[in-house]
Amino acid sequence: MSRLVAVAILVALLLTPPAVSENFHEYSQLDVLVVILVDVTHDGRRTCLLGANLTKIFVELEKARLFYWRNSHMRLHINYTFLVTSVPVRFSGWWLPEDVVRHIVSRVLQKAGLSWDQFDGVVALWADKGYSEKEDPIGDVRGPGGAIYKYSSFPLSGAIAWLFVHEFHHQVDEDLRRSGYPEYPHADYPAQLEGLFGEHFDFNAYMLRKWREDLWLKLKAPSTGKPKVKLTLDSDRDGFPDYNPSLPFDEVRFKSYTNSSDSDGDGLSDREEFMAGIYFASDPLSTDTDGDGLPDGEDPYPLYPVSTYILENQYTKIIEDYINYPNRQDLGYSVEAYWNNTYLTLRIAVKLNEVEKILLYLDLDENGWWHGKANYELVLSPRADNPLVKAHVLDCSEAEKDASKPCLWDDDPQHGGRLISEEDFKVNAYSKLIEGKVFRVVEISVPESQSTGFYIREGKTIGMRIEFVLKDGSWATVFERYSFVYLLLSKSPLSIEKRHKRKAPPPDNRDKALYLMRVIEKLHENSAEIAILVENAASERAENVVLHVPEAGELKIGKIEPGEVVKVRYKVNLSKSKTLALGRSVKIEYCIGGEKYSLDYSLPILVVSSEKPVDVGLALMSQVGEVFLIILALLILVYSAYYIIVRRRQKKN
Repeated sequence: MSRLVAVAILVALLLTPPAVSENFHEYSQLDVLVVILVDVTHDGRRTCLLGANLTKIFVELEKARLFYWRNSHMRLHINYTFLVTSVPVRFSGWWLPEDVVRHIVSRVLQKAGLSWDQFDGVVALWADKGYSEKEDPIGDVRGPGGAIYKYSSFPLSGAIAWLFVHEFHHQVDEDLRRSGYPEYPHADYPAQLEGLFGEHFDFNAYMLRKWREDLWLKLKAPSTGKPKVKLTLDSDRDGFPDYNPSLPFDEVRFKSYTNSSDSDGDGLSDREEFMAGIYFASDPLSTDTDGDGLPDGEDPYPLYPVSTYILENQYTKIIEDYINYPNRQDLGYSVEAYWNNTYLTLRIAVKLNEVEKILLYLDLDENGWWHGKANYELVLSPRADNPLVKAHVLDCSEAEKDASKPCLWDDDPQHGGRLISEEDFKVNAYSKLIEGKVFRVVEISVPESQSTGFYIREGKTIGMRIEFVLKDGSWATVFERYSFVYLLLSKSPLSIEKRHKRKAPPPDNRDKALYLMRVIEKLHENSAEIAILVENAASERAENVVLHVPEAGELKIGKIEPGEVVKVRYKVNLSKSKTLALGRSVKIEYCIGGEKYSLDYSLPILVVSSEKPVDVGLALMSQVGEVFLIILALLILVYSAYYIIVRRRQKKN
């Protein structure tokens, strides 16, 4: 009996999965094939990006990968494999079908030792006439796209980071459904999800953040039918990996301490600092990132120097001069507000001849942008005598009840009638000299509205976001684009104890200072120009930097300043082998402070293919020829067998 017990215990121990050390961070990985098609004929119009700079595509895709990593609490890692090919593609309609892409790239993948089915998802990006080599602004949203299970596609003329985030989210949604979690929100139905969130990126970030962290680890990867859970070192157990260059971000790049969960001691953990915004982080080494006197750990908005209350019958300064993105310190402005029993009044001052329009978004029923009726968009032209260009509300009351019904602006003919009009608002505009500069001041009073459900009372919160459209057509956003801040209507100032900012010294990570990113910069008929972007994440200059690359040998860079990104280029020949998988192992050597360091990197798989139309045709002819020979051989065998049988019968007779 004792032997049986011992055997049972041994079997139980063998079947029990090993315990995960508390010093490791667990995350789920999805292996995604990104297919970049540079020669595409769409609806009869050909776009060929041979010779065009493709760096922007890789940069935008990295933004998307970082977005998923940050907003999933660093639990979902998208691991890219890149295939850049000039194999010609022809299709019609807005959607590039999966079977078309699969047929074209399967042969190329086979040459590189890969297969379509080994990936958890495929995203195809296709050349389009509107492609721009210029990097998209963070938060840019435009362009069509589509997704089915394990496949998405969209044109390169759209906002690449946005289209990947949104369309791939449909793949994630379906993956979770097939993992047994159908309750994960659908990225096309924001009105069905309760919460204080805005449009586009903000909604997608909210979905990722709301999902329970442990459930990311139960996401079944389509290629295996089971979760791909990975481990990486997390010495201080703060949920933020120490150092792993294959991940979108880690503590070394963040310049936080790997042996302390709160590097600056401000009450906001390093992970929370990283997740302070949906695109941007607060400073892990500063106790007061925005400099408003509130420690980051006590500040509801550590990125913005914003007042979080509005006083009754007394203008309250909400925010001034701060621009979240892009970095426009020269764009002077101020926003003030007050309330009474009838109106919420805002006063916005902007520099004359700087701002063409002010876009003011208000959530006035304190339930998020996609809920209720009191979602106001006010478009103001500060230079006009009557600055209110447009006032309308987004009505989501029906969409909340029925997913098949969309949210509608009240000036949309399909809505059935206006809920507000421009005449409802009190508006005033005038010029004012402030510190020797001419400002244009716009005052707008928003009335209570029974039709929208906007009621004014003490203790209510008002959601607000503001964008400026500049004279050159570009935009600048006060808060992270599409994100709201919520302000309390109060009769007295909130008691806030302001403190002096403290700055912690940066950690010494000289032995892990440099990070690499490889891109196909340009693809030609018989060659490809490769670029490796080298970032110095240390607080000191790196010198005598040398890369050792399999296809190029030794590449000397020289020096890289702290925070600087340097690009080094080399070429690969495609005249003989039309398809080439670049070597993944790269070594980098450098010096900091007189000490020598060396790092070995394993870069993402990158396949480049410069197939010509004739090559594809010859391949097809070869396949046809092989089939013809097989059929001919079968006919000969059948004829031979028939001949032998006939001869034998003749002999018998």
